[in-house]
Amino acid sequence: MNFETYVKKRADYADLAQTVVNILHATILALPGLRLQQVQHRAKEPESLRKKLIKDGKLETESLETDVKDLAGCRLVFYTNSDVSRFLSSDIVRENFEIDWDRTKIHHPRGDASSASEHFISNNYVVKLKPQRTALAEYSRFADMWCEVQVQTTLNHAWSEMAHDTIYKKPELNGKFGSRLMQAIEKRMKAIMRDYLLPAGYEFQKVLADFERLSSGKELFARGALPALVDCEDNNARHELIERFAEYVLPYYDDIAGVQADIRSAVVEAVKQARTTPTRPIETPFGDLPGRTVEQITDVAADIIDKLRYHDVEATFDAICNLYPGVLSEWERHRWLESAKHLAEHNWWVWKQVGSQVQYRLVEKIRSMSLGSPETSV
Repeated sequence: MNFETYVKKRADYADLAQTVVNILHATILALPGLRLQQVQHRAKEPESLRKKLIKDGKLETESLETDVKDLAGCRLVFYTNSDVSRFLSSDIVRENFEIDWDRTKIHHPRGDASSASEHFISNNYVVKLKPQRTALAEYSRFADMWCEVQVQTTLNHAWSEMAHDTIYKKPELNGKFGSRLMQAIEKRMKAIMRDYLLPAGYEFQKVLADFERLSSGKELFARGALPALVDCEDNNARHELIERFAEYVLPYYDDIAGVQADIRSAVVEAVKQARTTPTRPIETPFGDLPGRTVEQITDVAADIIDKLRYHDVEATFDAICNLYPGVLSEWERHRWLESAKHLAEHNWWVWKQVGSQVQYRLVEKIRSMSLGSPETSV
């Protein structure tokens, strides 16, 4: 195909871009968790294409469809980097289109980037409709026509729009007028991406991650995760719940001192229940996986008790003594001894706050215990 043929067929390329966008948009909406900010599509303007071909010395080309990959193009703009990652890992593009991997480009910023464009982040696929779709009458005219699909975040989209109107379309200066100013513009565009947009994207991602943790923790909190730890049907469910509690709920209590006793009690009971619950394989469509063990639940439970240890030294010691006699393995015995060591060890931050009170209270607690009782087994 040459330039004149493209001008005649441009409407078909515009329709192809619209079709690709429609397929992608519908698929994305059906997939929960993807935040799509906007979509764009277009067929390349003839005048813009002509200038590009002249610049590349290909105005007379007869293989335009392979020389220029974005005759039809669409852009998916997501809010954050995690949205882009979820889209890419969803395999939506591969499932719905054939991909020309030789012309597909993945752009990531490089620390030694010499030009502004090398700081740009984008995933640019070159795709065409699959034969099953072009076999249908309404899509047959798109057979063997390619479309570029750009996947970007909102911040990178803003930068690319500005770069398109400045760097990409920069005038021919021939080293006689404005060259130093143009170099300064490119340098500033590079600095904007490096100093502002990349850090902003990272900060947006942290905000989103914190919000998702908060939302997940609030859901567990409202469901009453602590009582549920004891009533789980098996250790697979119990391990998932105690792990999610440790990650999404425990760090975000506004008044941890007021609930630490309830947390500790629930964790102790969860370990005891785990010891009496047989290990059950995890069933998956691809076969069974090893079920969660008492040791795995104990590890998370001990971490929780360790984090709460200074809120009530005596109660923490009691919890360890309560669980130690019933250990089912050498590993579990060692893990509770580690928790006892963590409780008794000298911590400089704690010493600055209360001096030797932790060690003093532990000694007094041990003195008050009857020798030979189960509590003294540690």
